[in-house]
Amino acid sequence: MRWKRKAAALLESALIALSFSGCFSYHELENMTIVTAVAVDEGQNGKLYHLSFECLNMSSGGEEGQQGTQPVILESEGNSIFDGVRNALTEASQKLYFSDCQEVILSRKIAQKGIRKVLNWFLSDAETRVTLRFVVSEEPTAAELLNQKQTTAQTPALEISGALEEAYT
Repeated sequence: MRWKRKAAALLESALIALSFSGCFSYHELENMTIVTAVAVDEGQNGKLYHLSFECLNMSSGGEEGQQGTQPVILESEGNSIFDGVRNALTEASQKLYFSDCQEVILSRKIAQKGIRKVLNWFLSDAETRVTLRFVVSEEPTAAELLNQKQTTAQTPALEISGALEEAYT
């Protein structure tokens, strides 16, 4: 009788351990649009912000062994960063995933007006990382940095990230 209790307890422990293991927050890469950088400019048509997202659309795939990924630039406007991100969802075919976002590029005008609201959204969002870098563009608009022609197999966001790491190491 005693061994039955031990066997039942062992079986129960094994079932509990198996049910709590694994990837409970698993996301298919094909079902998301990965954001690698965001440019924040002044909005037009009465909106406060114009956002440009450099995205990698994983559902587009590509040839096996193909080098580099051609980024897609999504643009939206809103009266807040949250509003602009939500409005971008109408243009994107899938959810925007910010976990791999490396840079937020601010236009000089946005930086001069104050960056508290911009910083607040990116730092309080659950998907963004603590290592996210905020930079101010010297170009007329921050989006110009993301729209540059690629000179290497890297996306503009990766080129900016590499340049920043070289400059500060």
